[in-house]
Amino acid sequence: MLKPKAACVAIWVACGILSVVLTNAQQCSINITEAVSTTESIEFTLESSDVDCQFSVAIMDRPDKNCENDQENRTAVQCKIGHLNPGTRYHLTVISKTDGRQQNISLPTRPSAVHEVLVSRGVDALNVSWQPGPGRTEQFQILLRDSTGLSSTWNTTLAKINTSYTMNGLIPGRLYNITIIAVAEGFLNSTDIQAQTVPKPVSNLRLDSNGSQTSLRVSWDQSPGDVENYLVQLLAPESVPQVKTLSPNSTEALFDHLSPGHTYQVFVYTRSANLTNHINVTGSTSEYD
Repeated sequence: MLKPKAACVAIWVACGILSVVLTNAQQCSINITEAVSTTESIEFTLESSDVDCQFSVAIMDRPDKNCENDQENRTAVQCKIGHLNPGTRYHLTVISKTDGRQQNISLPTRPSAVHEVLVSRGVDALNVSWQPGPGRTEQFQILLRDSTGLSSTWNTTLAKINTSYTMNGLIPGRLYNITIIAVAEGFLNSTDIQAQTVPKPVSNLRLDSNGSQTSLRVSWDQSPGDVENYLVQLLAPESVPQVKTLSPNSTEALFDHLSPGHTYQVFVYTRSANLTNHINVTGSTSEYD
């Protein structure tokens, strides 16, 4: 802040008469308020208690980027400097045109957000990769939140050289909210995506005829994680496929009206939203005695 200068006092002694003259030369007092930064610009308000103050603002080493207040009877003016680099701290000089005094300030631009975000899915893991935005970034922060709100969040800070990260130990078939945050000069810029892990296939899959010539029973242990339903498909050469859609609590399905002594293949698909995973087993009906 530019401070008031002490008043000048001139004293003359003439013909035995003492005369005192005060010269009230007051320096401009300027305050910077309401600073707003974007990725490519800095905007702030300059306020002065003296309506006669006039000033200019320049970026150090960039005299082409400046704004001025040459209008009288104004105690505040907005200054916006654009075409700047994201995530960069700029040193500004406020110059009083009234008395030539200077005030130095520094203000940063926001970092640019990441782009070209890609996700690779696994049963219990998500790998996210990205490209940094233009300008300067100090570090990245990765936040992962369970969309159901039932499990804890994931919070990791990475150096700026990193452009990918893998989160392990997740729940199969679950939808997650991921935020990639670019950090620079105390400012943040985030990119939000949603990604889902692949559902896990059922285990201990079995296909038995139990001595039947015309039916087969398929059974399994339930898949862990988030399951929307199971799709069970029975296939055989020269036969019409049979398909059953079952609830996530199901552990078996029965197929009948089959041919004696025929071999069949059964696929069990675990489905969660638009993602599936499957396992298959082969078995035969009993032959005629």
